[in-house]
Amino acid sequence: ALPLRFVSRPAVVGDVVCVGARDAQNDAFLVGYAMSNGRRLWRTKVAAAHWMGSSRGRNEIPDGSPIAARDGIAYHCNNLGTVAAVDAADGSLIWVTRYESDDSVLCRLKTIGGQEATVTAPPNAPLMADGTLFVLPTDSRYLYALDAATGTVKWRHDRNSGEAACLYLLAAGASRVYLSGSAVACLDAKDGALVWRSVLLNSFPVGRGLVA
Repeated sequence: ALPLRFVSRPAVVGDVVCVGARDAQNDAFLVGYAMSNGRRLWRTKVAAAHWMGSSRGRNEIPDGSPIAARDGIAYHCNNLGTVAAVDAADGSLIWVTRYESDDSVLCRLKTIGGQEATVTAPPNAPLMADGTLFVLPTDSRYLYALDAATGTVKWRHDRNSGEAACLYLLAAGASRVYLSGSAVACLDAKDGALVWRSVLLNSFPVGRGLVA
């Protein structure tokens, strides 16, 4: 097997440390290590690197998003076109879902004063609420709501819709999902419909923010 490099923030699931990784061919894996001694327990391939030969260079292939975990399952968006759910105990693949991937996604930012900019999307950790996994990949223009048990896409929302793009997935609950960029947006968690959007900021965002 080819050596791996880590590309995501890890998560502890039970007594297993789960982390996203890539090999020299940029295929994507989830890898599990024993928390007690660091021994590798399993490695599970979750995506092949379709970015190779794309319009971006090899060094511009995005890192994976941080791992999310719930009830012994690790969830990972590798930002290479798939989201995967893996049993952390033994590395068995529960499901993999492909989404609409684009290696040239740019987010449009605006300010209330009329300034404009385009930026690449930052990695966002998947969020879980009421049996739904919310994922905002760096290589897609959409926020996805997936059935956490099966990976089935429930709905998607265009991150570039409206006046300005959504860079960050802030919080999710049973009824609402919150995103931010040049403005804060609130979506209905059941169908992705826009509930409200704030006015544009006076300047470009410089951090993720939080919902308190």
